[in-house]
Amino acid sequence: MAIGAYWGTVRTEQDGTRVPVLAEEAPSITNDALRFLADGKLEVTWHLRADLRGSDGVPLTADDLRFALEISPDPRIDEVRVPGPRSLVIRFKDRVATALESITPSPRHALEAQFKRGGFEAVRLYRRTHVIPSAGPYRVAEFVVEDHATLEANPFFTGPAPSIARIEIRRYPDDAALVRAFDAGEIDMIAPNAIGPEAAQGLAKRRPDAVKIRPSELQMFLHPDITHPLLARRDVRRALLMAIDRDGMRAAIFGEAAASARVSPRQGRGRRRDHPRGPRGREHRGPLPHAKAWRPLAPIDDGGARRSPGEVLEPSAGGRQVRPQIPERCLRRQHGCPRRARGARALPRASRSDPRCSLHRVLGEAPELASALPRRPHCGGA
Repeated sequence: MAIGAYWGTVRTEQDGTRVPVLAEEAPSITNDALRFLADGKLEVTWHLRADLRGSDGVPLTADDLRFALEISPDPRIDEVRVPGPRSLVIRFKDRVATALESITPSPRHALEAQFKRGGFEAVRLYRRTHVIPSAGPYRVAEFVVEDHATLEANPFFTGPAPSIARIEIRRYPDDAALVRAFDAGEIDMIAPNAIGPEAAQGLAKRRPDAVKIRPSELQMFLHPDITHPLLARRDVRRALLMAIDRDGMRAAIFGEAAASARVSPRQGRGRRRDHPRGPRGREHRGPLPHAKAWRPLAPIDDGGARRSPGEVLEPSAGGRQVRPQIPERCLRRQHGCPRRARGARALPRASRSDPRCSLHRVLGEAPELASALPRRPHCGGA
C-alpha cells in the first residue's frame, strides 16, 4: 500500500533519478534548496507545490512534514523551521547524504492525538490498524486487518491519474496458498518478495513465462555488537571480515536466488579521517598505528554512522560494500598462501617485516575465535 498511496516529497525511479512529487524541486547542488554552511552544517529547504491536499481533501502543508520529523526524530537534525505553509527548512549537524531523502508527510489532524497519547509506538500501531490520509496516486478505500485492502485513484493527487483505477490487495496464509491463487487466476500478480525462493523456483518450472527470479534490492548485512569486549576492537572486526565466506553464507541461506555485493576496493580520495592531526591542525603524515598490516580504505558515512576504514558497509538503500584489503605479506607463497589474491596492493616498506597478517595476530590474542572462523584459501593460517 505504501508504494501506491503514501508518497513523499520526491520519488526515486529505477534508474536513480529523483523526481519531485509533493515538492516543486528536489534539493541538489544545482539549486538553492541545498546550502553548505561555513560551520560544516547542511541546510535543506523543501518548497511544496501549491494547493496540495491529502486523500481526505484536507490541505497538506509544511507542518505535516515537520510533524513527521517530530514522530520519528533524527538525532542528526539540528533545527527545523517552517517559514510558511509551503516551506520547510531543515538544518543538519553534518553533511550527510540522508538529508536529501524524501519526507513522507504525516497529517497532524489525523495522528496528533495518538502521538500525544503514546508517542512513536502509538502512531505506528494506529497506522497498522486504521486508514490514514495519503498523498500518492491512490487512496485506501477499504482496509481489513490481516485480510485485504482496496486502493482507488486519489482524486486530490497532484500528478496525473493512475492508469489502473482500482487495485485489491489480498493476504494469504502461506506461500502455497498464494501460488495456488495465482495458478487459478484468482489474482493477477504476486508482489515481489511475497514468496520464498523455493516457491518461486517451483512456479517458474510450471510457468516460466510468468516468473522472473533475480536478486532483489533487499540487502542483508552483519552488524557486530561493539559492546562485546572482543568486537569492540577494530582489529578483531577486520579479522572477521577477512574470514567471512560471503558466497558460502549466501548459498547456504538463500541458494541461487541471491548474490553477494561486490565493489571495487580502490582507495578513496581525500584526507583519511583516521589520520591524526599534527601541530596547527595539519594532517599528520607519519605511519598510523595499524599501518604495519593494513592499507585502510577511506571511511564512508552511512547516514551519520561512522565506519572504520576497511569495514563492510552494506546499507539497505543505495549503499556500498567495502571489502578489507589483505596484507601483501600474508599473500606471498613462502608464507603458506597458495596464490596471490586478485587486487592486492603493496604496503609500506615497514609493513613487510611483520610475518603475520591481521587475522593471525588477532587469533593469537583471542584463540577462542579460531573455532568460529572458516578456513580461507588466501591464508594458510586462517
